[in-house]
Amino acid sequence: MAARRSLSQLRLSPHYSAIAAFHAGEASQLSLEVPDSSSCEEAAQICRHLDLELEVLSVPAADSAGSCPRRLLIRRGGEEAPEEPEEPEEPEEPEEPEEEYPEEEYPEGDDDSSDGYSSDGSYSSSSSYGGSGGGACGGGTTGFCCSLCCGLILLPLAIFFTGWNEQKSVCRANSYDMAESDAQKLTCDDNVVGARVDGIGYLKCDLDQSTFVNFTVSTFPGLAELTGLFDERAAGMKMKVEMGVCVKTCEEWKCQRRLNEPEDSVAWNDTETEESEIMGSSERQLRTHHRSSSSSSTQNSCTKTCSRYSYKVQWSDSYSPEANAHTNQVCSAIGTQRPVKVGTSDEFAEAGLLTTEKGAWRLNNAQTQQIPLDIAVPLTANSSSEQFVQSTDQPPMELTGSNTFVSGNYLQTCATLKVGCLRISFFKGAPTKVFMLGKITDEPIMYEDGWRPDDFWLCSNVEPIQIFCPSSSGQCGDIMRSTATAEAAKDIFFKGMKHANSTLTIVFRVLAFLLTWLAMFCCLSPITALVSTAASMIDSLTDCIPVLGDLVDLATDMIVGVVQMIICFMSCFIGFFLFLFLP
Repeated sequence: MAARRSLSQLRLSPHYSAIAAFHAGEASQLSLEVPDSSSCEEAAQICRHLDLELEVLSVPAADSAGSCPRRLLIRRGGEEAPEEPEEPEEPEEPEEPEEEYPEEEYPEGDDDSSDGYSSDGSYSSSSSYGGSGGGACGGGTTGFCCSLCCGLILLPLAIFFTGWNEQKSVCRANSYDMAESDAQKLTCDDNVVGARVDGIGYLKCDLDQSTFVNFTVSTFPGLAELTGLFDERAAGMKMKVEMGVCVKTCEEWKCQRRLNEPEDSVAWNDTETEESEIMGSSERQLRTHHRSSSSSSTQNSCTKTCSRYSYKVQWSDSYSPEANAHTNQVCSAIGTQRPVKVGTSDEFAEAGLLTTEKGAWRLNNAQTQQIPLDIAVPLTANSSSEQFVQSTDQPPMELTGSNTFVSGNYLQTCATLKVGCLRISFFKGAPTKVFMLGKITDEPIMYEDGWRPDDFWLCSNVEPIQIFCPSSSGQCGDIMRSTATAEAAKDIFFKGMKHANSTLTIVFRVLAFLLTWLAMFCCLSPITALVSTAASMIDSLTDCIPVLGDLVDLATDMIVGVVQMIICFMSCFIGFFLFLFLP
């Protein structure tokens, strides 16, 4: 059923002025054409308020744009329909099958099913407007049925999501509590003596610098012809290769209007003059405000587009021939042969090679590769840098001492930046102190998989617990403070893990609350539909009573609004109940 509107809302309809002028005049009938069923419904409700009768004369099939225009005939209440001038032609039976509205042009299930067709193809309308407000122009409860179905699907999902979130939160919290209470402090100059194998342990010790690996420029592929650039001992080293690429940037932006009309020009209905003669001053002010608001929003609505581009060459550690195809054509082409891969490449010491002081504990492979490589390596100019000759092809086929030179901490192939030039820098990781927490083995090295508590019926296969600092993940922070002891570092770690668990649980609870609120609101939407239907029936019974009809219409609108508000608060309360009490 279509939504019922009050008289004050209907007066804003573009059809109200024409119908009201007909009601105030002396004409016997009014022919009106509306674009769709929604406009037909508005005209029908206006006729109800003005005690007029409405008849749908034609409902042709929808055109290619999807619209379905209707031609309406409006008469004064109690008057019989005037005879059509075409009635004398009715005896011509051979022309009946060629009428404008054959039966096959109206598919079953059309929104105007209340308007029937006789067996001979003639059209029969529901004539005068009456009932609950949807007879002449269609309507239905499809929206409320869809809302109910969505609610019945969303509600179980919301309950399941809430239970899953609480189960995961409890299991993580239990795992952190067990790990914090069972964690054993390990000494830096001893390994498994007194420690429980397969238990969880932690330590904070100095790293033995003598176990670092010796890195040279020949460690990395493509640089074998270069010598003497650096000789560093570290836990790991990174090579970063950048190349000059052509980048497209916008130099000038402009605001393009979404509507192709002047800023002070807004299209409005041509019936404004007639309507102003009928409407009161307050209603004219409301229409004027509505026009000015729409005009302002139209003027401020635009799409930012770039009107002028520029191209420039800059260093980049990422390059894709497909993505840069257009810009390369504008600037210059880049050779397909590259002696080194553009981007970053890492090299680390082997597992178990790095140890703490006195060799008590060794770092496994996962711990070694977490060491951040953020210390820039200074480069030493080689002896051939004075004979540097820039290669005409960039990047060059291979890197040698003659086509490269050292500038600060960079090894470059071009004195002046151009497309295809290479710039190489190196970074190392050489921490002096480490903090480890994980599962203890029968050897002086920790498991890479981390520690897990024993499974039980609700919690199984929980996330492993382990940490290594310093780490490139950035979660160490206060753990590696020089004044933080091993016990303090352990407390900081578990405090952060518990806080993260609590934050994630609250976020998921809020999502579950909103999902439950929406589900309950959809499930209770039929109640709103029933109340709205009853209100429309009451309005139809009192429309013919002066003054009382308007009061009843206002009262029913208020009742429907109150019911919708109650349904919304009930849905919110149920969702809040799950959020507050289910955990």
